[in-house]
Amino acid sequence: MTITTMKVVLLALMLTVFETAAAADSEEAYAVWGDGNLSCHKYNKARAASGPELEKIKSYVTGYLTAYNAFTPDTYDIAGGTKIDEIIGSLDDYCDTKQVESLESALHHYVQGHVEKRARTSPRQRPRWP
Repeated sequence: MTITTMKVVLLALMLTVFETAAAADSEEAYAVWGDGNLSCHKYNKARAASGPELEKIKSYVTGYLTAYNAFTPDTYDIAGGTKIDEIIGSLDDYCDTKQVESLESALHHYVQGHVEKRARTSPRQRPRWP
């Protein structure tokens, strides 16, 4: 992982920490920073180009999900072991039909759809036998 990628992941983690700690204002709104502000239309363009911008987005996504895991009770892995390319595929599905929505909205939708499927404990803590 490059220094730039690590900075993006750390920034995404920090931003999500602050958002999670504060949760939202009285109207359940909160500030979204960084690539979370990208429209789905811009996300789709970056996805089609498959270059450095997409890698930056993947770093934001992994930071967002890591922060979600860290600050959500009873959650080890919201993705339940799903690989990043499959998560990106889920974002593709959302953004293909909601071009004016933000990447953060797509991630929020992903997270909400996976709450019941999440891994609640580390695989090392799970019993190996039924």
